[in-house]
Amino acid sequence: MACCVGVWFTSRAAESAAAELTLAQPAPCISVDELSFRVSRALGQALSSVAGPQFAVAIRPSASGFQARLEISDSGSNGPSGLRLLNAASCEELADSLALAIALALGPRAATDERAATPEAPAAAAIAAPVPDAASSSAAPSSAGAPAHGPQVAFQAALLGDTGSLPGAGLGGALGARLAWTAFELRAEGLLLPARETLIDADDSASPAGELGLLAGALLACTPLSDRGRALLLSACAGAELGRISGTGLRVATPHPQHTPWFAARIDLAARWPLPKLPIGLELLVTAAAPLLRDEFILKDIGPIHQPPNVIGRAGLGLGWVLE
Repeated sequence: MACCVGVWFTSRAAESAAAELTLAQPAPCISVDELSFRVSRALGQALSSVAGPQFAVAIRPSASGFQARLEISDSGSNGPSGLRLLNAASCEELADSLALAIALALGPRAATDERAATPEAPAAAAIAAPVPDAASSSAAPSSAGAPAHGPQVAFQAALLGDTGSLPGAGLGGALGARLAWTAFELRAEGLLLPARETLIDADDSASPAGELGLLAGALLACTPLSDRGRALLLSACAGAELGRISGTGLRVATPHPQHTPWFAARIDLAARWPLPKLPIGLELLVTAAAPLLRDEFILKDIGPIHQPPNVIGRAGLGLGWVLE
């Protein structure tokens, strides 16, 4: 996303400012409520009952999993007084590491605040700030979206420009879906190129002609070329498409409809621009395909009308919708 929005968890003790925790959005897999819950569990008391500095957290995917940037700022200071970078293979591990780092930074303050609050009634303090058990941990709120280990699911629709698959250049359409992990993406796509007409004699609009159309499906494996949190997401894909070309004669005594299989290897370069605060984004696709079956279409007793070249090209522009 192009910008981040701070989500604040703020509370104050009776006589001094309580610790503040912020989580920059978008956060890939944890919410500020879940993180503050884990900190409270590590402290053994509610975060809102502890006086302390401000903690600012930003999480993003990395090549090895996820990375968190933790800034610690004292109240009234102009900049961070401490900075830590934490890395983990999963969001679950990263959340535990963050909670432990924040709890350690607050540890001495928490112990002091707890003794000062009710020195003669420690049991009452324990009741006021109970330690969550394992069962309640599983029910803690999490509004961050996708699970730590689950793929991102998205759908897309695009308008295609094609040259080579059929006679001349023309437009078509594609619908697809994808499953995206941190370092791998799987795409499935269906495409339709409506029938195009080609003349035996290009100078005579009344000459015999042929009409050809293509219907195919494709499966591709992709690798990201940029981090998922960037404003521009790039990926490179390789795979194949399978379908059929349908043709028929026009302005001839017998049309002789014909269908032939279509099989091609293809390479794609995809670019996506997620729109801020929305689950949709613009998508640009450039495709190069090599037909492995190049049957020639011939009008009986008249002559050939089309044979796909060795390499064809396509470009598509559309919208993608990511399921939250």
